[in-house]
Amino acid sequence: MDIELNKYTSTYDQSTFSNATNAMLECGEQIFNQKVINSRFI
Repeated sequence: MDIELNKYTSTYDQSTFSNATNAMLECGEQIFNQKVINSRFI
């Protein structure tokens, strides 16, 4: 895991990597919430 992480952090600086990670988490959360909302109405 650390080797994979180092591959990305060496390409991008830490803040860019953090922002990308946060964006992915937020996006995943929105998709998850949307699925939960949709499943309630089905």
